[in-house]
Amino acid sequence: NVSAAEDLARGLRAGLPAGAGSLEVMALDLASFASIRAFARDLQARHPRLDLLIANAGVMATPLGRTTEGFETQLGTNHLGHFLLTSLLLDRLRASAPSRVVVVASRAHHRGSREGLLATLDTDPHYQKRRYQPMVAYGDSKLANILFTRALARRLTGSGVLAVCLHPGV
Repeated sequence: NVSAAEDLARGLRAGLPAGAGSLEVMALDLASFASIRAFARDLQARHPRLDLLIANAGVMATPLGRTTEGFETQLGTNHLGHFLLTSLLLDRLRASAPSRVVVVASRAHHRGSREGLLATLDTDPHYQKRRYQPMVAYGDSKLANILFTRALARRLTGSGVLAVCLHPGV
């Protein structure tokens, strides 16, 4: 919600000491690959450096729904959206090293079904046939965050880009 973000940004800017930096609001819908691509292009056009990418936006325990591309909403938004965004910005992060990617996952990854994400990657990750369970889908999306971050960290070894994930607490 860009309007709400602008309101929040105004309040935050008012509390910043003079010369402390700047705060900018940009539109991004993680449930739309077109929005993600436009955001990445716009960000790179505006900013020559990217020192920190925090993948924190997400949805939780939503009714069954679909992203613009037809993916289950929670996996599509919480994981695939961040995966695409990070992939599109990775060259800028490397060029800005030392830099970081911080993925906000969750201990709720334990709520994913044993027959969930890992067992259904080739069969039904987007709940087209199996019974939809909102917290299981959320857990699957958070497990995907963790697996992605671990693989990314391995791939970035020695590049000056650190990739970590965390549980934000309850």
